[in-house]
Amino acid sequence: MGNKRMPKGKRKSPKRERDTRYRLIQALLRNGQIHSFDQVFDYVPITVVASDLHVKASTLHKYLADGASIKLRHILTISEFCELTDRELIRLVINFLQRKEAERKAKIEKTDALVERIKGMS
Repeated sequence: MGNKRMPKGKRKSPKRERDTRYRLIQALLRNGQIHSFDQVFDYVPITVVASDLHVKASTLHKYLADGASIKLRHILTISEFCELTDRELIRLVINFLQRKEAERKAKIEKTDALVERIKGMS
């Protein structure tokens, strides 16, 4: 009968254990040591999370740089990896987005002040 092979798209990859560093996030959050989504990556490398999400690390880097466009399904999956409730991780994401927005506004204000100063010199 020969060797039966599954079609490429139907192959099941062996289930691997999650990185143990994910478990740290729950303890750190509950001890008040993590307040923002980006802090998760201080303990679990972006490359590990990206691999587990089946996305490119550059996708996560982009999200952390501009604070936009992360998919809700990725947030919910990361909450599972970290053994957090969806609400807990969404709260971290909200804190992250609020901080990014505050930084953006501060940058705009600084630029506006500089423009005004330059106008005053003319």
